[in-house]
Amino acid sequence: MRSKSLPGAGDSLFHNNGDGTFTNVSKKAGVSDPEGRYGLGAIWTDVDNDGWLDLFVANDATGNYLYHNKKDGTFAEIACRPACLSMMTAFPSVPWAPR
Repeated sequence: MRSKSLPGAGDSLFHNNGDGTFTNVSKKAGVSDPEGRYGLGAIWTDVDNDGWLDLFVANDATGNYLYHNKKDGTFAEIACRPACLSMMTAFPSVPWAPR
């Protein structure tokens, strides 16, 4: 039996302008989720120990996203290794790092 995903609306990332306002930088940063998957949770973690936070987004019944920080305000979606998929699907709010 195939799992059906809940309808989604894309993901959003906001930049704090420091004056009480925020700017939506989702598209500029490359994390907008144009497929509109239903996001269940997200965490910031440094998956490659380069000192820059990467972003993991767990989605419902569809593929998850692992965004690698390109150190310029943008992210590149990279494939999750099997350990990433199983660990982060089961515990989307628990930070982790590869060993």
